[in-house]
Amino acid sequence: LSHLYDNRSLSFNEMKAILHRASQGQLEGTEKTDGFNIYLSARRGIALYARNKGDMTAGGRTLRDLNLRQFAGGEDIKKVYLNSFQAFQKAIDSMSTDEQAAMFGDGDVFYNVEIQGPGASNVVNYDANVLSIHHGGHKRYKTETNKVETISDQEMQQRTRVLDSLINRFEQATQNEDFSVRRTAVMQLNKLSDDTALEEALQKIETAGFSGDMTIGEFLEDGVKTF
Repeated sequence: LSHLYDNRSLSFNEMKAILHRASQGQLEGTEKTDGFNIYLSARRGIALYARNKGDMTAGGRTLRDLNLRQFAGGEDIKKVYLNSFQAFQKAIDSMSTDEQAAMFGDGDVFYNVEIQGPGASNVVNYDANVLSIHHGGHKRYKTETNKVETISDQEMQQRTRVLDSLINRFEQATQNEDFSVRRTAVMQLNKLSDDTALEEALQKIETAGFSGDMTIGEFLEDGVKTF
C-alpha cells in the first residue's frame, strides 16, 4: 500500500492540495482489503499466479504447480488458494484470445488481487468468497533489470478498460464456483466536519521543514545531510 510520502517527487504544495481535497470529500478511493494477496495473469488460455519474484521470473505458475505447493497454513489454506484459482481459470475461459492479450499481454502482466473470504481472513472477516482485483499495484518482471516492477497507471489504462468491460461476464462464469471474480469497489471519501485536523497536520509537516516546492526526496536528502 503506497502512501503520499512514498512518492519522492511529490512536493509539499502538491501534498497540501491533495490533503485539502481529501478534507473536502473530493477524492475517490478504494477500501484497504484484508485477505491473501496474490498476482494473477494468463497465457494462451492458461491461468497463472505469482506469490513472489521467483514465480514471476518463471513466467508464472499454473494450477498443477499450485497443487504441488506446500503451504505453511496447511491444507485448509491451500484449499482457499486452489478454489480461488480455479474460479479465476473459469473467468479466463470466458475470454477470447484477443481479450486475454489485451489484458495480460503474453502473460507478463500480473494483476494485484486479494483473496477474501471466511477462510482467508487476517484481521477483517468477510462473509463472501471473492477474488478482488485491485485498481493499482500491478506487476511485471523485467528480464533486463532482473526486477519485478510496478506497472504505471498510464500504461494500465487500456488494459483495465478491457477488464472493467468483462467483470459482469466474470461473475456469470464463476456463479457455480466457490469464489467470484470482482473489482475492488471505488468509493467517495467522506468530507471532514471541519479543517482542524488538516491544519494541525499541515502545521506539523511544515514545522518539520517540509514546505513550498520542496519534494519528499529533497526533504529526505536534507535530513540525511543534517544527521
